[in-house]
Amino acid sequence: MPYCQKCGHYQDKAFTKCPNCSQTRAAPRKRSKIPNKIMTIATWVIGISFIAFIVAMMFLPQLEPIKDATFEYLNEGLRHYNEYPEYADLDIQREFIINSGDAELEYNMELIKPPELSRDYPYFKSQQFMVQEVYDFQVNIVGNGNYKIEGDIYNITGNIPRNSQTIILVEYKIRSYSFEIDMSPSESGNIPTWDSIPSEYRVLSNRRQWEVGDLDGDGKIDPVDEDVSYSPPDTGLQPGEDLDGDGDLDSNEDLDGDGRWDWRIDPVSDPIKQKALELKGDEENVYLIVKNFYDWVTKNHEYPDPYQMAYDAQMYDGKPKAALRVMEDGYGDCDDQSILFISLCRAVGIPAWLECGALYNPFGNLLGTQWEAHGWANLYIPLADGSYIIGTVDCVNSMFLLRDSLRFGEWEDDGVGNNLQDYYTSFSYYTRNSGGGGGPTFSDEFTSVNVVAHPSDLKIEV
Repeated sequence: MPYCQKCGHYQDKAFTKCPNCSQTRAAPRKRSKIPNKIMTIATWVIGISFIAFIVAMMFLPQLEPIKDATFEYLNEGLRHYNEYPEYADLDIQREFIINSGDAELEYNMELIKPPELSRDYPYFKSQQFMVQEVYDFQVNIVGNGNYKIEGDIYNITGNIPRNSQTIILVEYKIRSYSFEIDMSPSESGNIPTWDSIPSEYRVLSNRRQWEVGDLDGDGKIDPVDEDVSYSPPDTGLQPGEDLDGDGDLDSNEDLDGDGRWDWRIDPVSDPIKQKALELKGDEENVYLIVKNFYDWVTKNHEYPDPYQMAYDAQMYDGKPKAALRVMEDGYGDCDDQSILFISLCRAVGIPAWLECGALYNPFGNLLGTQWEAHGWANLYIPLADGSYIIGTVDCVNSMFLLRDSLRFGEWEDDGVGNNLQDYYTSFSYYTRNSGGGGGPTFSDEFTSVNVVAHPSDLKIEV
């Protein structure tokens, strides 16, 4: 600093004394310097010692524990994990709003109380692990309507006057648990025979469900199921017709050309069957087979962009696409990709089915909600010891044999009758005395949520 240390007066570097107080300027301190030769020798010694240590660690058995610990530490820093709470307490409010528009409206709606769900621990059939506990489920109707309870189903009916609305408020209090099946291929059994599958899962091992077509020619997909027989109308509409004249097929009525409408869950059509057998190869181990199915679906199918989502919503009226259409499009939402995965499993005799509910997205408030309707797959895995386990596969969220606690299941498909179709068409109405103005509207939103997550050490590498 060019200031006197005694009086603080500025002094030029050339001065040896302060011009103000005559204080002698202190000589600058000399810094000792290690000779370059010594530094070079030290660098070589350190480098050679490090290389010698690495070589010794690689080849000396005594240093094997140190080598393993070192590599594990280095690898850990390069891995990416998703962490999941052990369980979460969910307090959810949901709001259905029905507006009658310029007509009198009579409606019917089915609400399902979420079930209590448990899973067997692998290899310990006497122990069960709860994956979902339901503490409370309340339904309140503001406006016109009443409900009747049949088991876990609330049948809600009502008549709404013209230009009026009814609001149905639903409150859920649920505890959801994370559940991972951490198993090796050697612990899995082979593809089960029909007789070895428990009776409640047999229908889920090979059945087609929910036929797809535009039988009335209105340009929209009709809700049709395997147990219902339909014939094309007298208009002469044929499968695969181009109703809007744009040169493309309007729907996936008959993608495989077998002369029949396609199916949403479809283990039978040739393209699905051939793809399943190609991915299976000569393998019989169920774990390895379903892992191949999962890898193929997730690597070859994208989540739809906004344009694709809007197109599918209009074409399919908010309902899932057929498995064949998902294969052809190369994209599909949660239900679509799950249905394709389920179809592949059933094509080789592995029971698999759809579960529907909602998924918590902590960043969803940026889009207006933190809960989003969601669908995923469950499947039956026989074990080498003769028992079995039920696993969860969520293709769009890259979860293989993992069910996280930030979701709740509302309904599981049982493969019986039209139950799958009924779940997606649970609201119906008809109008009378229309004034010619706007039509009725229906909305379903999760309006508020409180999630209390309880941390755990469950980390899944991704």
